[in-house]
Amino acid sequence: MNYEKLAELSPQAVIITGEGTWRDAQEMLDRFGIKVIVINSYYTDQFADNCRLIGRIFGREEQAEELVNYFNDKLAYIQKQLQGVPRRSLYFEYRTLGKTAVPGDYFYKMVEYSGADNIFAAAKGSQVDQEAIIEKDPQYIVKVADANAYSSYQPPTIEEEKAIKKELVLRSGWAGIDAVRNDRILLLSHYLHGGASKLVGTIYIAKFLYPEYLPELHPEEVFKTWLEKYQQLHYI
Repeated sequence: MNYEKLAELSPQAVIITGEGTWRDAQEMLDRFGIKVIVINSYYTDQFADNCRLIGRIFGREEQAEELVNYFNDKLAYIQKQLQGVPRRSLYFEYRTLGKTAVPGDYFYKMVEYSGADNIFAAAKGSQVDQEAIIEKDPQYIVKVADANAYSSYQPPTIEEEKAIKKELVLRSGWAGIDAVRNDRILLLSHYLHGGASKLVGTIYIAKFLYPEYLPELHPEEVFKTWLEKYQQLHYI
């Protein structure tokens, strides 16, 4: 942060993520009477609280509650429909081989809320060995982006997606994995999966895993609404 420039602009407050040096920012900006507000949008389970906080800050409580309810309704539907349904095992991968979702990281709650049986829910670190993935033999695989196709608002091209999938299925020893044998692989773009603190990602994963139990859940409609109505962006 350029603290001198911020002091010159003299805002009432600065909103920053919970990642990084917010304590340093708080110490520096307090000298100028500028408040620091921490809103961490990375974690799925903090979405509702963050929305309501932003609503209070800007005097938009009703709009904030509408947004919260829009996604909470989808989560409630998923939970209701999946009651008593045997959980299907999932390996989640973020960009590179073995980078997965474990308790406390950015992706864990996104996967948990989908109803998946996360094969690495008990892992101590987010980087796992390829042999461990093969041994756990997941029924489903979800991969977000890739080291060679990170992308943002513009999604990877069809050619890039095909290359991502080809690399995945041709990995040594992966031909015998249940998800690979049965072609149960979902590729998500980086921008899409992160929508609404990754709740858009949750909805896509839930539908991918349990389509027969979630007939009224339409991920692409949710993504479109999030883009056009709430982000005010052109739908791609």
